[in-house]
Amino acid sequence: MFDFIFSHLLESLFSTFLWWVIGFIIGLIGLFILKRKGYLKRKNRLLKFIVATYFFGIPSVFGFSFGCYGLLRNVEQDALAVSAVTVHTIKEITYPAFDNYITQSLDSLKDSMTKSEFINDFLNNGQHDFSYIQNEISSSVLNYAVDFATDKFISNTSEYIGTDDDKFRGALLTIASGNIDRYHSDLFLSIDRIVTKSINRILFPYHLLNLLLFVLFMVFPVIEITLSGVKIKRESRN
Repeated sequence: MFDFIFSHLLESLFSTFLWWVIGFIIGLIGLFILKRKGYLKRKNRLLKFIVATYFFGIPSVFGFSFGCYGLLRNVEQDALAVSAVTVHTIKEITYPAFDNYITQSLDSLKDSMTKSEFINDFLNNGQHDFSYIQNEISSSVLNYAVDFATDKFISNTSEYIGTDDDKFRGALLTIASGNIDRYHSDLFLSIDRIVTKSINRILFPYHLLNLLLFVLFMVFPVIEITLSGVKIKRESRN
C-alpha cells in the first residue's frame, strides 16, 4: 500500500515539475520575443527595475500555473483510473452478491425497511472486507442501481404505484427476477458518466482558482507592457 502511494506521489511531483518547466520556458520565450521587438525598453529607472523583475516573475507565474494544471491533471487521471477499477469490481463482484442477497432477503424483508437500511445491512453483513472508501463508493453505486431499477419497475407496470415502500419492493423484485440484467451496460455506463462528472465537478474550483491567480498576477505586467508598447510605437513614428 505504501509503495503504491509513494509511487503515485513521485509521479505527481514529476508531472508537476515537468509542467512547471514547460510554463517557465514559455514565459521566458515570450519575454525574449518582447525584448527583441523593443517592447521592454524603458527610460525611467523604476520602470527598468520593474522590467528586470519580469524575467524572473513572469516565467515563475507561468511555471506555477502550468505546474498546478499538471498536478490537477495527474490527480484527475489517477482518480478516473481508480474509479474505473472500483466500478468494475462492483460490477463483477459486489453487484452479483447484492442480487443474491436480495433473492435471499425478499421473504423476510421488513415493510418499514428503507433503501439505505437494506443496502447498509448488505454491506455490513460480514461477507465483505471493504475499506471505508470502498464501502462509501459501493453504497453510492448500489443506491443508484436501486433507483435505476425503480424507474424500470415503474415504466414496465401499468398498475398504480402508491407508497415509496411499494416502489422499493418493486425495484428489488425487478432486480431479483433478472428483468434488469439486460440493462447492466446502460446502468454501469451511467455510473461511469456520473463518476467522471463528479471528479470534474470536484476539481473545477481548483482549475478556476489557478486561472484566477494567473490572471491576477499577470494583470499589471500585461497593462504595463501594453501601455509602454503603445508609447514606444508613438515615439518611433515621431
